[in-house]
Amino acid sequence: MSDDYRLSVLICAVDETESLEKCVAQLRDAVDAYEYVFVLSRDCLPETRRTVLRLCEAPDCRYLVQDSYGYGNAIRNGIAATAGTHMLMWTADGGLDVSSVPEMKRISESDPKNIVKVSRWLPGGGFVNYGRLRKIANYLSQKAFAVLYGVKLTDFTNGALIAPLDLFKNIRWDNKDFSFVPEMIFKPLRLGVRFTEVPCVNYERREGVSHVSFAHLVKYYLVIFRIRFEDRSKLILNSGK
Repeated sequence: MSDDYRLSVLICAVDETESLEKCVAQLRDAVDAYEYVFVLSRDCLPETRRTVLRLCEAPDCRYLVQDSYGYGNAIRNGIAATAGTHMLMWTADGGLDVSSVPEMKRISESDPKNIVKVSRWLPGGGFVNYGRLRKIANYLSQKAFAVLYGVKLTDFTNGALIAPLDLFKNIRWDNKDFSFVPEMIFKPLRLGVRFTEVPCVNYERREGVSHVSFAHLVKYYLVIFRIRFEDRSKLILNSGK
């Protein structure tokens, strides 16, 4: 374990209030974090802004408002603003079981160059109120991506993870919307970064509404295929140095 390991928790918020407060409280109970960074959507609800301002009364919390629209932009702003050595990307809607986080951090601390992410398909993980057809479609997608990339991971479509920030700050990010999520997973895969999965239960969204449209999903899958065959040198910022 590195003596200077510092975990920054990054949470993007649009229309969450109670679930956001509960999530932060649960994370505080689960792990010691260096800081909490909240990224507010430019059109977030007033109640969400007030919730974040209240949370940021704590000395280890701060927030920023994303500089342009899109979920991907929010995450990119957050990555640039974090001061830790590693970033925990987590959701504000209460849809993921926080009890997975201590094991994620333990693995990340023991192998800090590794990316640790959740898997809903490993034993101990799962879905609650997800819908039968949706779950089947998700399962088939995971199997297809595993074959396409030639890896044994089980869950490619959930962006909750711990990653070294020096890696993420050196990747060339292209997408500004929800298609940023596959970039976070598939670009490091193409760069040879090792992933470890930790079981996690996915609950139905506790608060807020999904902002993912059918058009977003189509682009999401196209991005995954494009990254698979993209020149690796184009995936990082300093490849010419």
